[in-house]
Amino acid sequence: MEEEVFPTSWKRAVCTLMIIAGLSIYIYWGFMYGAWNILAMEYVGIWGMVLGFVGIGLAGLLLLKWEEEDRA
Repeated sequence: MEEEVFPTSWKRAVCTLMIIAGLSIYIYWGFMYGAWNILAMEYVGIWGMVLGFVGIGLAGLLLLKWEEEDRA
């Protein structure tokens, strides 16, 4: 069996940190600017950033789950 270049635990940690970063940005922005309305067009940039971080983190965790199932 070949050795992984980037261990699974590190991959999971990076994906989790991306989700936490996205949620932290959302909470910080909401408290600082009172911008809790996700449908407001003037806040589309920050929401795109938040959805990008959370989406990439969730997709990474899903891919890790599939990778683990393939190994079993």
